[in-house]
Amino acid sequence: MNQFFNTIFSILRSRVTKIWTKLRLWTSAKFIQTRLLVLLRKFFTQILDVRPRNKKDYYSVFHWLVSKRLAFAVVIILGVFCSFYLFSCLPQGFFGGGDSTIPTYRYDALPLKFYNGTVRILAKDGHLAYQGEVSKVQCNGEGTLYGIDGLKIYEGQFAKDMYNGSGTLYYPSERLRYVGQFVDNLFQGQGTIYRENGTMEYSGEFQNGMKNGTGTLYNAAASPIFTGTFQNDQILFQEFLGKSAAQAAEMYSGDLISYVSTSEYAVSMNEIGAVYAATDGSTQLNGEWTISEIYILSESFPTEDGAIDTINDLTDYFGSPDYFGSSYVTLPEAVTINLLAQKDPQSVVPVEMQTDSPFIDSVTVNSYDKNYEVYIYTYLKDGLLYTFYAPSSGQETFLLYSIALTQ
Repeated sequence: MNQFFNTIFSILRSRVTKIWTKLRLWTSAKFIQTRLLVLLRKFFTQILDVRPRNKKDYYSVFHWLVSKRLAFAVVIILGVFCSFYLFSCLPQGFFGGGDSTIPTYRYDALPLKFYNGTVRILAKDGHLAYQGEVSKVQCNGEGTLYGIDGLKIYEGQFAKDMYNGSGTLYYPSERLRYVGQFVDNLFQGQGTIYRENGTMEYSGEFQNGMKNGTGTLYNAAASPIFTGTFQNDQILFQEFLGKSAAQAAEMYSGDLISYVSTSEYAVSMNEIGAVYAATDGSTQLNGEWTISEIYILSESFPTEDGAIDTINDLTDYFGSPDYFGSSYVTLPEAVTINLLAQKDPQSVVPVEMQTDSPFIDSVTVNSYDKNYEVYIYTYLKDGLLYTFYAPSSGQETFLLYSIALTQ
């Protein structure tokens, strides 16, 4: 009896094993993949078998006969490509898994060209380049521009794909660089510039991307040092002319040192690279000293059309010089030259000077080398006398310049 049951069990087990083996085979991923590939190969083989077998396999189009199988194959292929393209144009996250509130498109996606509203735009390499409002195929409205590292480049108002309106520009470290008004990507209107370490550099008016108009300049410690007018990123130094020393102190609040001799008076404004000369006010009713000339430690001269740094260009701008040749230094010139020599001792010979310093910000000049010669070019323009100090005769460059009242 046991032998009978063992025989029956063996037969059943062999049958069940065969069925189980087939089930495992049919449900395996490799079998399913193979079957699908076979079916797809057969399907496309039939589609691509465009050879007509009889007259019924043709479409008559005017004077031509077009294979029905070929037409069907073309339609199928075009349908596959169109489906793939439309699928690629859909916003990322369309089928779930993304932020459903803001659609995300690649920069070249066709639907993006017709979209109005808030979107995310991916750059060619896939990083998020822009998030904000778009309309008429451009960034228009509020938005944020991102770099490849994901840090902000700019956030604020856009118009026609450019910074227009109020916005904030960042350094590559995402520290503040500029906060204020823009026109076509340029600083325009009221704004504030920051250094990369976070300290304020300038706050005031801008035009064409440069400091133009009234503003305040700050030193590295973020303390205000000058408030006045700027032109093409440069201080309009002629504003000091005719002002009293007290008025000059309202404009310049940085470190200064006054130099006084028996008949001359000069004040160095080190943080803006300038020295002014003042005339004795003892004969005036108010007793105030008046600024008659200002010296600027700069090798370029700012104009409305850009900076000038050669004598030839100065002559083109001003006309022929009223004077050029050697001249003996005055006290303000000697102070300016010595400040320049401190910065560039290899190129500039200082003026010998005997001084006493009773206070940190006040120097009494007992004597200086009045036979020290400088080579100058002077020009008259709009009631002002401009003097440019060359290293020597025949040199095309200049080391500094001054602006003086003619009366």
